[in-house]
Parts: sequence; C-alpha cells; structure tokens
Amino acid sequence: MTSGIPAERLSDDTLRHELLQLKRKRDDIAADGTAAQRANHEARTAELEAEFVRRFGRRDEAAAPDTGTSQDGTAGRDSTADHHGKTD
Repeated sequence: MTSGIPAERLSDDTLRHELLQLKRKRDDIAADGTAAQRANHEARTAELEAEFVRRFGRRDEAAAPDTGTSQDGTAGRDSTADHHGKTD
C-alpha cells in the first residue's frame, strides 16, 4: 500500500509534479532508505506512472518525467543513458 492521494484523484499538473518529486528522491531512497521505504517508493512510482499512461496513452518523453521505470512499473534504463544506450 502506498501513501498519498490516490493517483486517479490527482490533477494532471499534480500528477506530473508528483512523478518529478519521486524521480528526485529515487537515488537517495535507493542508497539510504529502508526496505519498506524502497518498496513504498517503487509502488507509488508504479501507481503514478500507470495513471499517467491511462490518461495520456503511451508514455510520451516530452510530457512525462523519466522516473527510471518502464510503463509496466519495472526498473527501466539507466537514467544516464540516451535512447541508444550510450552514457554521458
């Protein structure tokens, strides 16, 4: 179970904002968070990304912040890699 307002009740702008906040916190939680914090973060990210896709169709890179997970909520590509797998 995740905390926060259910994703379907968020406005479009708030949904985008929440996804950006999750992206900003991801590395800190992965490095220093407890197992419960990591699980909650992953579940909330998956919930919000699924709602984004439900509202807007396929995940559009220009509209959705890259939270490092795929459309199905699983871990995605390295955030430092471009679309061709090259890193910075």
